[in-house]
Amino acid sequence: MIKQPQITKHFNSTTSLPIAKANELDQAILKAWVCCGFPFQTIENPFIIDLFRIAIPGYNLPSRTTLSDKLLDQETLRIEKKIDNELEKSNHLTIKKQTGTFMAEEIQKVMQNIGIEKFAAIVTDHGANLRVARRIIHETNPFILNLRCIAHAINLIASDFAEIESVKKIISNCGSIIGFFNNSHAAHGYYKEQLNIMKIKGGEIQSYCKTRWGTLYTTADSITRSKPVFYWILENHPEVITNKNVFTLLQNEEFYSNCYQIASILKPVKELTNILEARNANLADCFIGLIKLGAKINQIQFGNPWKSIIISNYNHRLGEFINNTYILAYWFHPLYRGVGLKQVALNGIYETASIMWHNLGYSEESCLKLLMEMRSWKRNVAPYNLPYDAHRETPMKWWLSINVQEDETDQLQELALLLFSIVPSQAVCERNFSMLKWFFGERRTNLNLSKIESMAKIRSYYISNIDKEIQFRNKDLSESELRKNINESVITYDIFEKNGILERDEDDERNRNLRELEEAPEDENVSSISLNINQFVDLTLPAFLSTGDSLFGFTNNRQNTNERSNNSVIDRIGETGEIGETSKLVKLW
Repeated sequence: MIKQPQITKHFNSTTSLPIAKANELDQAILKAWVCCGFPFQTIENPFIIDLFRIAIPGYNLPSRTTLSDKLLDQETLRIEKKIDNELEKSNHLTIKKQTGTFMAEEIQKVMQNIGIEKFAAIVTDHGANLRVARRIIHETNPFILNLRCIAHAINLIASDFAEIESVKKIISNCGSIIGFFNNSHAAHGYYKEQLNIMKIKGGEIQSYCKTRWGTLYTTADSITRSKPVFYWILENHPEVITNKNVFTLLQNEEFYSNCYQIASILKPVKELTNILEARNANLADCFIGLIKLGAKINQIQFGNPWKSIIISNYNHRLGEFINNTYILAYWFHPLYRGVGLKQVALNGIYETASIMWHNLGYSEESCLKLLMEMRSWKRNVAPYNLPYDAHRETPMKWWLSINVQEDETDQLQELALLLFSIVPSQAVCERNFSMLKWFFGERRTNLNLSKIESMAKIRSYYISNIDKEIQFRNKDLSESELRKNINESVITYDIFEKNGILERDEDDERNRNLRELEEAPEDENVSSISLNINQFVDLTLPAFLSTGDSLFGFTNNRQNTNERSNNSVIDRIGETGEIGETSKLVKLW
């Protein structure tokens, strides 16, 4: 019996490795070089060569040319084949394009190459040209939903807030403090030492970057957390604070209070943005997030000078974003089942479902069956009365567990699966465009477009499938933690991370909308004292009020939502109203 040779036998041998093992190492090196941001020329660095000679004497490193040409081309073809195979087996895809060059015709070409019938939605930011592109695609293919990126919409609430003059001044003062401590060896030394001694969690003070989502919160919060350290330095080593303006700010209680107020306003906005830009976010999460963000804003103390402004910003973005598709997905969520929805929201659910079903090409008879199934879902009767464990399953998995007879189709299940398969954010695509700038940086100006495209495909694929593609890793790390670890350790992470996420057209749109808010007559600002989402849902329900710091923290009340939802929703929708809605919808045909 012939035993498979082990690579350990080659550690101290200069004998050439078997071709299969050498090819495997070549592929692993290309993967590492592309995903870690190493310039191709570093493969010929004497220290790199020395490292591999010591580790694996029998392995000959590929040259820079081999790495950037032959191996890159081979890996690109392999990745493209994998992607094509996955797309061929996939349905309910969401297409996400970001820049103005990708207009309706280009998007159509992409969808036709993959199969238009496989797409469920098109998601972009809110640039004028992209709004037009989404509308054209939806009008041409009514079954493809026209959706705006939720992560952008929520982030713009914070972006609008950052443009207020009084907030700008506080941002500037924070920058002065952070800049001083970063440039003063003595002050930073005492600061870092006391931060550890006092066991203050959350890290050091962090700079604000206009184009990075959530950094206004992290900046204000880091200043607030560091207050005890600043006071210790002022008391014990005031001589190291050589900047008079910084010295004055560090003693100013009003400054700390303002930072705390800003952080308390923006923390739920930042948390919601992070949740909704994830790949596993769904349309129901969008509406749930808007509800919980609204409930959290309601809890902001009345003494906060910016509460009315953040409410106005919230109402403005809600008006741009909200539609019945998100409410329908929320109604289909097996944990919430539409709990808290008011009649105005419930009235649109049946009509929205009927129109979607019609646009998918189904008959009037099929639609009537869908409406019957929706009534069964509302009453929580079989097969829709299965328990839901929010800790262990997702809405998609729950709906897949609905059993129907082999010769029948559950229309409600099919519609719910379509809605929960849609990715409502294009943040992943934003990172891909940022990654292109990273690849095409100042030190890589000799790379041609095809190489940049190949590198982007390879890195995007490996990062998206990281759990399967890395053979040896810390099993205690989750997939998201592993991805974060890779991003933080990449060689050009500072460039990648500081690259702007908002496009210029959306940045201009934010400024334009802010001017509209500032110039609005006083009678139009009545909404600044109440949240418009109150029209759709009761924000006072315990299910929407988190008991801890986390916006989406689980509470006992939330786990009991299923039990309450049957009575609360059924009580609000009478049989007469439901039949009336059904009769109205039949006329659509």
